[in-house]
Amino acid sequence: MIINISNLSEGEHSFVFKVTGEELDLKELDFRDDVKVSVKLFKTHNQFDLKINLETVVKLPCDRCLEDFDFSVDNDFELVY
Repeated sequence: MIINISNLSEGEHSFVFKVTGEELDLKELDFRDDVKVSVKLFKTHNQFDLKINLETVVKLPCDRCLEDFDFSVDNDFELVY
């Protein structure tokens, strides 16, 4: 996932990526689906504000019974440069 920010004009830009767990260097987790990464980038004169959403399903063991179950991940976070 690379965004070439040097050619972007000021304002809002949206990107959507589909990556595997191996591409994110998360080989120890068992991903059921690809990881969908949605990025909204707000570029101003001297700042980049990124609002990022990650969505995927991961197979995890239950803490009580140790049986595997599918865990849905949907996480939002923000980065400012």
